[in-house]
Amino acid sequence: MGKADITVIICLRRQFLSVSRLFISGAGPMDAERIFYGIDEVKKRKHPRRFILMAAVLALGLGAFKFGLYPERWFWESDDISRKLIVRNTESQWITTKKGYLFFVRGEIMNESDVPVSYIKLRSSFRVSGRTVYVQDFYSGNTLSMRDLRNADTDHPLQKLSRKSGDNLSVFTETEASANFNIKPGNTVFFNTFYLSVNKILGLKYQIEITDFEVMSEG
Repeated sequence: MGKADITVIICLRRQFLSVSRLFISGAGPMDAERIFYGIDEVKKRKHPRRFILMAAVLALGLGAFKFGLYPERWFWESDDISRKLIVRNTESQWITTKKGYLFFVRGEIMNESDVPVSYIKLRSSFRVSGRTVYVQDFYSGNTLSMRDLRNADTDHPLQKLSRKSGDNLSVFTETEASANFNIKPGNTVFFNTFYLSVNKILGLKYQIEITDFEVMSEG
């Protein structure tokens, strides 16, 4: 798909979102016509082409699904799904490393939604006295060993946390499987994150938030 095609798809998506939200909010066809035809053009028409407009909205909706803009779920459902991905059972501890100290955090994400999800991405924020001292973006499903942690001054642990699919579980399942892929309703996926410091910091706080995920087919 070329750059021009992507631009056209983005424009169509924006038009479709704008008109869809108008109808959801209770606005009438006249409001939607102003988006497609322009305010001045609508004023000139005695009988706006509402049938054409409704057909265009339907075509845009079908096109959005065809091009994969909303492959499994409507756009207004993603927020509801994200609220049902729960960060829980978090634990933290200081670990001594070659270069200083490491504040290690682990926990899990519980999928309480009714659909499978994959590629959960998180962000950890570490704060002291309300001031953010470090932020880390990473994927769930990646395990850091004690060796990884004690050598956390290298890029290796960060590279492990950036693996989108997470740990390879084929050894345990005897099938193609990854820890951060196809997490079914009711299941959990673990996560690890850390902050490297020269000294132990008294009162260090942390926050974990989910920043992205993908909805999987239920088939």
